[in-house]
Amino acid sequence: MSTFDCSQCPGCGPQTVAPTQSPTERLATLLQTAESQLTTPSIGITAESDDHDWIELICQELSQPVYSSYTALARLAMELQTQRQLSKFLQVARGCLELNLRGHLLAWAWDYAQQDSERFMQLVLSQDTGMVEYIHGQAEWFELVNGLSVGRCRVHANPNSTLTKSDTP
Repeated sequence: MSTFDCSQCPGCGPQTVAPTQSPTERLATLLQTAESQLTTPSIGITAESDDHDWIELICQELSQPVYSSYTALARLAMELQTQRQLSKFLQVARGCLELNLRGHLLAWAWDYAQQDSERFMQLVLSQDTGMVEYIHGQAEWFELVNGLSVGRCRVHANPNSTLTKSDTP
């Protein structure tokens, strides 16, 4: 296990993630930083080491303080960390970013996957239409009950996604 002094790193600290960035920009920057740490061992830390918190930051950004979303992501990250496959976590996080799966939407996707990490990864990375329809149904109820404008809570499936079925775990 390597030790790492975050004050010496240009990575995920304040030099990279500016407080003025939008949540989407902040998450994209965190993902880019984490992905570069996976591919650049010369910076003295690997994604599998426990002493860095970019996974925590990504979980916070995606969950948008919805506890069930946060616990789903933390569980997924912990399972993948145990398997030493955190690059899969980054793929799923990027998939969530592309779909706009955040907060409640993420919790509903986790529910649709029946709290199964493998199924969740497959559904997100393939941008499964059944999952998207389920989330939209949940969102309609959420918007109605909370007096929100219709369409505010939506997943945005991307037909030009950089994620492909061959990328799925």
